[in-house]
Amino acid sequence: MFVIHHSLRTFLVASVLSAIVNLLNTTIDGIVVSQRVSADAISVVVLVEPVITIVQLFGTMLFSGASLLVASAYGNQQFKLVNRLVTMSLTSVFILNGLLALVCCLFSEQIAHLLTDEERLLPLVTDYLPFTLAGCVVWMVCDAVGRYVKVSGRPKLVTNYVVLDTLLNLAFDLLLVVALDMGMQGAAIAGVISSILAMVVFVPYLSKPPRPFAFDRAKGCYLNLLGKSFQRGIPTAIAAFIMAVLYMSLNYIVLHTQGADGMYILSVCLQTLNFTLILSFAANSAVKYIGGMMYGERDWEGLNRTLTSIVKIVQTACIVAMVLLYLFPDIMPTIYGADERLRQLSQEPVRLFSQSMIPISLLMLLSNIYMMSDRSRLSSVIEFGPLIIMLPIVWLIATIMPDYLWYSIPLGLWILLLITVVGIYLVSRKGEHLHWLFLTPTDVRQGTYSISIPFSESDVKSKLTLLQRYIVGTNPDQSTLISIQHCIEELVYHELEMGLQTGRTGAFDISIQNQPERLSVIIKDVGKAYNPQLAHHATNNEDIDENKFYMSITQHYCKDIIYQYKNGLNCLYLNFPK
Repeated sequence: MFVIHHSLRTFLVASVLSAIVNLLNTTIDGIVVSQRVSADAISVVVLVEPVITIVQLFGTMLFSGASLLVASAYGNQQFKLVNRLVTMSLTSVFILNGLLALVCCLFSEQIAHLLTDEERLLPLVTDYLPFTLAGCVVWMVCDAVGRYVKVSGRPKLVTNYVVLDTLLNLAFDLLLVVALDMGMQGAAIAGVISSILAMVVFVPYLSKPPRPFAFDRAKGCYLNLLGKSFQRGIPTAIAAFIMAVLYMSLNYIVLHTQGADGMYILSVCLQTLNFTLILSFAANSAVKYIGGMMYGERDWEGLNRTLTSIVKIVQTACIVAMVLLYLFPDIMPTIYGADERLRQLSQEPVRLFSQSMIPISLLMLLSNIYMMSDRSRLSSVIEFGPLIIMLPIVWLIATIMPDYLWYSIPLGLWILLLITVVGIYLVSRKGEHLHWLFLTPTDVRQGTYSISIPFSESDVKSKLTLLQRYIVGTNPDQSTLISIQHCIEELVYHELEMGLQTGRTGAFDISIQNQPERLSVIIKDVGKAYNPQLAHHATNNEDIDENKFYMSITQHYCKDIIYQYKNGLNCLYLNFPK
């Protein structure tokens, strides 16, 4: 559908820009410290990352689950629930994760010795770890606010935040690391300060009505929301924990078979993988937030089309990235301060690591799809895959044939992907009307009926007939049926008139959402924000602008009308109680 694809493009572009700038932010830290302190700085970041992941585990699980619930609540127009979920998750993480980070800071030296005793790396880890532990809570809360802003339909605003954060981080890196010679401590402190100051970007959007969400202490339902968020966030927490264990295990294997040089190569390969999977990370956000809202709207046809488009886009990007890495394998080692010897050592591992992109991106997408669609157990099984299947393969090859270590990681991931896809297909055969890969419903009769209407009179007439026929089939009472029919006719012809006047191309979408307690009419069109409810202020028929008369009729027949602007779309919801 035209509107769906426009929304997806808007979200992906903003998310990709955010991911690029975010990675540039990390890269700036790595470049500044690698050039100023040591090329081993990137190895230190990779060694410390599993510890930070474990410390953030509580917040990762809570924010992930809450954001999925928030996306679904937006799609189902449960705005009070949105406020309570945001409040509960932010306060819980700030308090509990803050206490955990403080305790870990007190034992940072002991933790550093657990990570490595390599004489080239240990002093850097000891300096870097406590300041990163202190800052991880700030980064997590700032990221969560951006996550909620994005799910409310403002991904471009999150991009602005990330850009400002990067510019501030660069400025403070130059001040603390270069000018004041604070080393890796300065890089960690610069990241905390820049994240806090960049939050100013969100202030106008969050402080002026209509606010996307507001603080609500959620008396009487705090524990219930906490439990639901934890339940939905379990797969993400499992994934984070497994990645931490996986990274620690890979670090251990590489350090003991390849030494500090091998650790540098692994770090560069992982950073290269992060760069080349930018679009995949953005696509996972789209699955959670755009897909989550469609799931809340029960728009199965639109959801499956969106997920199919995402998979095609991501896999095309992976193939292009693989070709580029094969041709230019020494770009990232050069960025991270490698000398000629390290650049030569890194070339073949980087090329081999590029073969991991397709299985990694597909496994991440499938896991996020199943989280979004409330299949947490299946998502958790996929997350356990690398630990159960890939890691033993890596360990076995590293033990028997250490020279082939870099071949083992892509080999293990491809085997894991094959087993996963076969298992999913077998699961899909057990249920009726399920997509063979996404396991989402394919029977539109079970959810929302959606159609796209091009801006032409003939299309409007034919599609309107289909809509009227579907509404009758839902068996509403006579009064509700008449109200819905009048509203749809007014709104559809208004969209046509405005489209013809402004020369629009494409189409607008209209959906009928059939739920046990209500029937909802949802109209979405592409364009600048325009709230017809605020534009219509007439108190009697003589004062009504002819161009806004449609809204007067609509408000007469429907008393529950909600407007939202998200991802470049004007969304109008008309709710009719059954």
